[in-house]
Amino acid sequence: MKMKNRFLAFILAAIMVMTAISAFPVGAEISGDWKYEILENDSIVLTGYRGTETALSIPDSIDGHPVTEIREAFKQNENLESVVIPQSVKRIGYNAFSDCDNLNQVELANGLKEIGYDAFRSCDSLNSITIPTGVKTIESNAFYYCRSLEIVSIPDTVEQIGQDVFSYTAIYENSTNWDNGVLYIGKHLIRASENIAGDYSIRNNTISIASGAFARCNWLSSVSIPDTIKIVYDHTFAGCSELKTVVLPRRLDYLGEGAFSGCNQLQDITIPFGIPTICEFTFNECSSLTSIHIPDSVKSIERDAFCNCKALYEISIPPTITLIDSWAFNNCTSIEKVYYGGSRTQWNNISIEWNNDCLKNANIVFEKNDPGDVNGDGKINSRDVIAVMKAVLAGTTASELPAADVSGDGKINSRDVILVMKAVLAA
Repeated sequence: MKMKNRFLAFILAAIMVMTAISAFPVGAEISGDWKYEILENDSIVLTGYRGTETALSIPDSIDGHPVTEIREAFKQNENLESVVIPQSVKRIGYNAFSDCDNLNQVELANGLKEIGYDAFRSCDSLNSITIPTGVKTIESNAFYYCRSLEIVSIPDTVEQIGQDVFSYTAIYENSTNWDNGVLYIGKHLIRASENIAGDYSIRNNTISIASGAFARCNWLSSVSIPDTIKIVYDHTFAGCSELKTVVLPRRLDYLGEGAFSGCNQLQDITIPFGIPTICEFTFNECSSLTSIHIPDSVKSIERDAFCNCKALYEISIPPTITLIDSWAFNNCTSIEKVYYGGSRTQWNNISIEWNNDCLKNANIVFEKNDPGDVNGDGKINSRDVIAVMKAVLAGTTASELPAADVSGDGKINSRDVILVMKAVLAA
């Protein structure tokens, strides 16, 4: 029995030694001090580093594979004080350098496109950062709680900034950096104080607004956003309980998830042309919103987009819509009229998912009748035959009565009468 216990103890000790020798799990791609994963395009993601260098230049390739991403490789590295990232790196990903307490100098190259979630979170010694031209996205918490960070340069190429990117940094905590309750870094609006009140106009040269920048600003009553803004990111105005009026840019490329969720005093908003989708929860619980016009650029309305908009009475929906997802208009109990820019057939071809009964049961007003349904009653019958005959005799043009141009040749003539008669006989 003693021999057996000694043997087990020996095996456990051997395992512990082997674990201590290798900082990387079995099966990882390893080259010297580096651990990495090979992507489909033959580039690699650095996921680990077991060296002890204090000043490090990351190689642009390892084992012939270009280094394009860094993810968790230096998390909680106590040795690293400075790092140079090569031009081959396109993305600094999740937790790449988080909790590197002694990291005080970071050199980023121009090839970089994205700085990911928590990338440099809690790097207490980092004093300054210059984000290079070419970066388009900085994700949430990227520099969160970098308490010494007081000098930040953000280029004009950045389009999207996530939530709390610079929260609890030196630049964030210094009240002299805030302009009337709003923190800007360069041409980027980072955060508004929750105490901001009344009407606010965002600076005319502003390029981006960070996600959640105005969230829970409960005293804000109206806001005007300049045309230089192309993206209103996720949750930007969520929970602004007194916000009544918003002036959006004349064109937008993206209106984010939950952007106005919980703005229960919002009464008037014009959705600009350009956005392809009304995202999830965008206007959820905007319980004072009475009407909405959806522009022709929109192809889909995602789930919960207008959920709990209990005062919503009129909706204008374009014929470009192909999907209205589940719960999009759930509990919109006041909907009475839906103005649809297409025909009944087009409406019936829209994929309207479950829990949209408030929309389905409304009075749908069609801008166009189906070819042959001249009187617009949703049927093709003898009344339509008579209506086409009258149109032929009166010399009515196809532009005046499009539904009578059944053949689609741009004219209303005897051929259209015959086609309507055939449709009636075939029914």
